[in-house]
Amino acid sequence: MFHREIIKRFGETLPSCKLFPLQVIYAKGHKNIAATHRTTFEITKEGFLTKRGDCIIGISSSASAKDLNEELRKHVQGKGELAILLVSGKQTDIVFCHGDHRLSLQNPYKLIVRKSTYADDSTLCVEASKAAAEIDRGLIKSLSEGGELLVVIFAIS
Repeated sequence: MFHREIIKRFGETLPSCKLFPLQVIYAKGHKNIAATHRTTFEITKEGFLTKRGDCIIGISSSASAKDLNEELRKHVQGKGELAILLVSGKQTDIVFCHGDHRLSLQNPYKLIVRKSTYADDSTLCVEASKAAAEIDRGLIKSLSEGGELLVVIFAIS
């Protein structure tokens, strides 16, 4: 599968870290993706996007917070560190963040990565290295043209 090659290639770029892929999520781009939010980014299971959704980078997601596997849940609720690989076409970016014991991961529609320490039922991780506005603009352009989004969530140890 394509994502296995991406995971292998990504793992080779961070030789000082041990990375373990915990979850792969697929989503779609949309013409209204602007990704200008300065503190979060989000993927949603909803199949539409208005121009007000400036934090959203993917729609029709294969998973929400509630759908995450048990291994990933334990890692983030135990304050583990994550590396989130974002891929659309030939464009890639990476975001680093931390888990928190307050994360319930119960939202059935969305998954949010936050630069702040705020936590609610949709929060995957906090203290992220990037928000939507800081994600590679080539990747955002691909998504705004309807490209597919591959999200690979790695545990860092």
